[in-house]
Amino acid sequence: MQLSTLFPFGIAVSAEFEGQSLLELNKDNIIDLIDKHAMLVFRGYSLLDDAQYIQFAKQFGPLLAWEFGEILELKIRTNPANHIFTAGRVELHWDGAFVGDRPHYNLFQCLQGSAEGAGGETLFVNTYEVLAKANSTQLEHWKKITIDYQTEKKAHYGGRIQESLVSINPYNGEKVIRYIEPFNEDNEQINPMQARIGAYSNADSDQFLRDFTKRLYKDDVMYNHTWKTGDFLIADNSCLLHGRSRFRNNNAQRHIKRINIL
Repeated sequence: MQLSTLFPFGIAVSAEFEGQSLLELNKDNIIDLIDKHAMLVFRGYSLLDDAQYIQFAKQFGPLLAWEFGEILELKIRTNPANHIFTAGRVELHWDGAFVGDRPHYNLFQCLQGSAEGAGGETLFVNTYEVLAKANSTQLEHWKKITIDYQTEKKAHYGGRIQESLVSINPYNGEKVIRYIEPFNEDNEQINPMQARIGAYSNADSDQFLRDFTKRLYKDDVMYNHTWKTGDFLIADNSCLLHGRSRFRNNNAQRHIKRINIL
């Protein structure tokens, strides 16, 4: 059995943990590692049924209950109401942007991984790294940016919010990026995300948002996770952004369950 920490970027640290089930692991050790590294991947452990999955998640905090319950089934659907259930890519975002209680952690369990070359990787952006790589002029500029977001509520989230681009992580006081990527070409028909910087002209707002999005897709701040059956992943939603690459070759059999932990 193996646990891997994938941040900082370019470093993978592996440690052997005793036990066949995640329920046998020491939660305090896990919390210490995720607070240090922002994301952990567990491989080689037995899959958990829904009751066990919820039991494991509750060790780390209360669970966010959506309209569908505590577990979101992430797989392709026929005639979906939301684009996250299509084969197209999902824009970078943080979970809970349109609800009052915003998750601290996202917990994923992969019931079926993607075939080789099938796409569907989950993309994670370390916003601490984004800020660390910016110069002082850029940082001062970003701190002044406030973005209006709007999307129609067709599934479990939606509405209109206003967010500062540079925010404070409520759990440690560090600066983080809060950003939802607009201009997703794979989401123009179902429920596209509208974003605008209120103090800018439409043209200047669009240009800044496009340029900023490109910065987030650089290899030195982004990790692409290819899912294998049996993977568990805990991500710190308070400092990371995440999205998904599009599926390729009509091969979209990946099946993941997600729980948001407050």
